[in-house]
Amino acid sequence: MRTRIVLSSVCVIVIAASTAKLLSGVAPAPSVAGHEPAAMSALRFMSGCWQGPSRGGAMIEEYYTSPSSNIMLGTTRYIKDGRTTDYELTLIDVGQKGPVMRPHPKGKEPGEFIPVDIGHGSATWEDPAIEFPRRIIYRHLAPDSLIARIEGKSADHAIEWRMGRVTCAGS
Repeated sequence: MRTRIVLSSVCVIVIAASTAKLLSGVAPAPSVAGHEPAAMSALRFMSGCWQGPSRGGAMIEEYYTSPSSNIMLGTTRYIKDGRTTDYELTLIDVGQKGPVMRPHPKGKEPGEFIPVDIGHGSATWEDPAIEFPRRIIYRHLAPDSLIARIEGKSADHAIEWRMGRVTCAGS
């Protein structure tokens, strides 16, 4: 019993520290005309729990919170044979050019993807300084489907995940 309490306490501390690091340096939403809160609310189509097939027989699970006026959070994990094989934490916050996507793959330092096109049911971010992924694209085709895609310099070098809406775990 005591071991469980200690392990639970350690887990809470690790999650709190990770969240603090993820959100460190995130300032309140700047007053940039046209980018708050409408630009963040345009990302509402990504909110919720999503699941679909991934490469190598794995399954992708994504969860995005509903956007506030300045922040949206996401988690992604890949599961194969009941084990998580890869993961990513994502922060989307309001920058000078609109909602900036900052993915943290496997807990590494975040990337910074600037919005290229945020519209009704789709969003594209880009970081031209890196080869792959250069672009991150989300599209909403129907209320119960979400497509996530990453591309390199050309659209020919891409990986795409087609996901369906699922009930969030613990609901």
